[in-house]
Amino acid sequence: MLLGGLNFGGFKVPKAIDFKPFKLVEINGVQIPVDTRDYQSTNANNYIVSESYILDGIEFGLQGELADYAARVLEVQKRRYDTTGQLTAVTEDNIDREPYFLYNTVYANGQPWATITDENKPYPQLRSISTKAAFGWRYLFPDNAYAQKVFEAVKDLRSPDDNGYYAGIYEESKQPNKALTGNTNGLILEILYYKAKGNRPLIKSGSTNVAAVQTVQPSSNATSNSIPQPPATNSTTNPQDSKNTSSNVTEVAVVPIPPVSSKEPFPRIKLTRPLTVIERRYAEAAWHYFEANYHSKNGLIDDRSDFKGATLWGLGDYLAALHAARSLNIISGKEFDQRTRHLLAALAKLPLFAGELPNRGYDTRSLQPVDYGGNSVPEGNGWSALDLGRILAALYNLKNNYPEYTEAVDKIVLDWSYLRVVSDGVLSSATVTKDTNGRTLSRVNPESRLGYEEYAARAFQLWGFDVDSSAIGGEYQTALVEGLKVPIQRFRNDTSSKVNQYTVSNPFLLYGLEFGLDPQMRSLFEPILQAQAKRYSRTGTLTASGTTLIDRKPYTVHSTITGQGEPWIALGDDGQPVPKGRVVSTAVAFAYHALVPEDNYGQELLQGTTDLYNRLTGFYEGFYETTGKTAVGFTSSTNSMILESLLYIATNREPLIRPTTAMNSPWWQAVKKGNSGRGLPSTAMQKAQLISKGSESYWISGSNNTIPVTERGRS
Repeated sequence: MLLGGLNFGGFKVPKAIDFKPFKLVEINGVQIPVDTRDYQSTNANNYIVSESYILDGIEFGLQGELADYAARVLEVQKRRYDTTGQLTAVTEDNIDREPYFLYNTVYANGQPWATITDENKPYPQLRSISTKAAFGWRYLFPDNAYAQKVFEAVKDLRSPDDNGYYAGIYEESKQPNKALTGNTNGLILEILYYKAKGNRPLIKSGSTNVAAVQTVQPSSNATSNSIPQPPATNSTTNPQDSKNTSSNVTEVAVVPIPPVSSKEPFPRIKLTRPLTVIERRYAEAAWHYFEANYHSKNGLIDDRSDFKGATLWGLGDYLAALHAARSLNIISGKEFDQRTRHLLAALAKLPLFAGELPNRGYDTRSLQPVDYGGNSVPEGNGWSALDLGRILAALYNLKNNYPEYTEAVDKIVLDWSYLRVVSDGVLSSATVTKDTNGRTLSRVNPESRLGYEEYAARAFQLWGFDVDSSAIGGEYQTALVEGLKVPIQRFRNDTSSKVNQYTVSNPFLLYGLEFGLDPQMRSLFEPILQAQAKRYSRTGTLTASGTTLIDRKPYTVHSTITGQGEPWIALGDDGQPVPKGRVVSTAVAFAYHALVPEDNYGQELLQGTTDLYNRLTGFYEGFYETTGKTAVGFTSSTNSMILESLLYIATNREPLIRPTTAMNSPWWQAVKKGNSGRGLPSTAMQKAQLISKGSESYWISGSNNTIPVTERGRS
């Protein structure tokens, strides 16, 4: 690596860069290149460690034979694990006891897996799993299952006082090597910067980067065809943290739809003022999430940075973020067009559940259905009416602001069947289970998740669907929180589902940003926000209650206003309490301030969360109420809502989705024809009627335990 730096600096060191003199030594069935000079003959060690290959890869890009050799050095460590069960990630490291520095090697001075001092004294009892090596292999080989596995063992190896990452874990005692060094933490920072740059070398040169070695075959001396190859390091391939990483998943390529116009796309929505310097910095940081987690081969975005998967809700987030970034001039028209055409092409290729609607989740590499744990489900796993609502809202807004994409958008939604997702004015979702005989059973049940159902119904209304019974309205049961009547569920007799037993801010804020706070929504929205302000006033605890995704179990945390009959409880997706798990949501803080800028508490929230971002990877999910520590995690949902909040502010706080009554698109032509067999709206005239409901509604004051809602014209 040092020699590469000298060469890059203009010094000619061809002999030093040459691998000669070397030989291949077989270790665990893998041929490893080793310097023929050793301690016995030169008084200098010829150790093989991970760090030199990792540094070469992240700083210069692995090239030619070096890429092959790096892959072998990783593979041999995997094979030691396969043989012994001992996770292995070896390199030189400081340790927290005598002799204070050791070389944990693949090979040194004639011995495989030697752990030695600089004087070649053995210390096998102090061999350790290196944190920096595990990080390095993880991001150089993001699709390698073993690299992921060893990374999982060290990713939380941080000192409790936030002084950095420990150096590793001792193999023998399984205890942490608590040495804290600039070497370990500096290299980890470099590795994360490499990730944030889209897996591109940190030091540019005129030489060929690793993208050119994808076709390099292992040399004839290699003994296995299973040695992994590193990914391309150009701007179009991005490694992501992932729980569903598998080395045998091939990323499917999708060709973008053809250009839809010769002109650069520019949104119809107009800014009433430019972003301030600080606001622009926030917008650029939020957009970087979508750069860092972009699958350039197929146009998809991961819902979260540590998982290679997407839902239709997440892809709706992405499309909304694309629109916001273009409207705020964070990205060019050319980039917007390329990404949009690519995403539309991918949406058209996603396998449909039962030939009807998109599945609940997809692997963002293979485009095949997966469950929320990333497990393959070839038969599909049903659909979510809520996720469909999110993508329908985003697609509607796309063609409304950029009419040139109308035909491509309508072609996608006309491929779907709505017969079972909309029935008798109610939105329903499909789930899949297996019976005792192993048969796959699908069941369709009405949606009942508070706030999300209302948001999705409004989106379906934009396309002309009669979803009156799911739209905001009827009577809502409330709970008394901080002296306020906070809605907890809708009174209804079409379902007994108890799937939603908590109230969070997210869907109400999203509804306000995109559709506006009409009187109906405002009556639900205001007690939700006011309760959080009152809690802060009473306790001094900043409160921004939302659903956030974090980097540890239970991975999803619902910081509720009220949940399962208790105020201010944190719940996992399984409904179990998460002690000390409440998070102050960054997205909630931004949206809260955007919607009620005059509110003093909203300003407090914004000030408390605006520094929670990494300029290269986006905004963090928030921070923990009890400790103030950052809730580490990056998601499309948070970064999309931040972009939408900034756009909402810059457009004089007008709703971001503004319905039109144009009836000449392919969608409405198909609706006019009727009898589609796909469950399309019954009449085109229904569109104008449903769109107008949001602005022609009013509220009636409620009793002690309900909030009655009435719309003009509702029977």
